[in-house]
Amino acid sequence: MTALSGRRARTPAVVRVVEVLAWLSAVLTVLGTLVEAATAALGPAVWVPLPVAESWPRLPASASVEGATARVVGGGFTTAEVDVEGLSGVTRALLASGAVVQGGTVVVLLLLVAGLCRRQRLGTLHDGSLSRRLQGAGLLTVVAGVVWQLCLGAGANRAAEEALRIDGAAWDESIVGWEGPGELLGFPAPGFGLQIDFWPIGLGLLLMVLAVVFRKPAGPVP
Repeated sequence: MTALSGRRARTPAVVRVVEVLAWLSAVLTVLGTLVEAATAALGPAVWVPLPVAESWPRLPASASVEGATARVVGGGFTTAEVDVEGLSGVTRALLASGAVVQGGTVVVLLLLVAGLCRRQRLGTLHDGSLSRRLQGAGLLTVVAGVVWQLCLGAGANRAAEEALRIDGAAWDESIVGWEGPGELLGFPAPGFGLQIDFWPIGLGLLLMVLAVVFRKPAGPVP
């Protein structure tokens, strides 16, 4: 008991602070994830970063503006962050699933941090269970990191197709002079976008290496 108390007394204050912050962050992440998933699945409008074909607003030939001293001659935006109504159930399910997997992974990592701090306080860092948890958390981070990005990317692409696809359009050519639906002001064509960040894979591999570091030694080193 005396040795244990001594170890606790020598625990740096930063370890206790980090442990408390990890628990608080985990709770807030759970709440935020539930709200985000519920909004994506049941809300009237869903915030989505829509991938769009490269676009830039163009004024009709008869229009003119004053004040600008330069003009855009190429390029444009490829993503539009908007609130979308009327999404299909499949699209909503993909967006909600991505939010749940992402939030769940963050919560697991925060709980792992809290657990590490607790073991540091108790002096039980180098036991077999910690190594297994690090190994499991590393594998989860690698797999879940890819899954949530695929879900969110697929959901965003479906949302762009549902919100921006044009099957037909009509206008008075004597007024605006557009040559096709792609020239409709403020109505870009749906695009395709899928970005896979590799930091979850790198973090997962790091946790797997730490699992080896914290594995319980087989015996005393001569």
